[in-house]
Amino acid sequence: MGVGVGIGVACRHGDADRALAPPPEAQEWLPALAELFDDGITVAPLRFDGRAPNDVLDQRLFHRRLGHSDLVALVRVEQVWGRGRHQGSPTQYIDVTFQEIMVGALPKDTARRHMLEIVSAVDVPSSLPGQPLLLFLRWAPSHKRPYHYHVVSAHDDAVASVEAAVDHARSQRATRRGRRHRRGATE
Repeated sequence: MGVGVGIGVACRHGDADRALAPPPEAQEWLPALAELFDDGITVAPLRFDGRAPNDVLDQRLFHRRLGHSDLVALVRVEQVWGRGRHQGSPTQYIDVTFQEIMVGALPKDTARRHMLEIVSAVDVPSSLPGQPLLLFLRWAPSHKRPYHYHVVSAHDDAVASVEAAVDHARSQRATRRGRRHRRGATE
């Protein structure tokens, strides 16, 4: 899993106004990832200790999303809204503000606040404003909207799981670098 250093998104007022867009080096979208990055939301807290079939499926999806994400961020919901119904399903949106980038990096000058369209048969709860969510995002450079995502409740266990994966990846990278350095020093 490629992991970047976690950084906070900070910018002076007016500096970052660019829409969320992939960096030039972003890989093409893989259709096999559509199940993971479905532009949906999971509001119920994930049960990492659960053994019921739904709990196990949620755990697998969480870890697969983490492993395939180009960007994992802690975001805060600013607003939830919807617009009419199209073919029986509402168009739902959440406005989010990036709080912390945990994996990957945002392209330079990207705005801190973004609107995400949520594809879900279930209504997005109106109680979400002010709540933290984890955003798992994968770039899709050739698509009309150049990314796909899934957002989940950012309860303590979920955030700790992401932090542990990032720490593990950093330690593995440091260990590999250390070995390479030692081998080079003895030659």
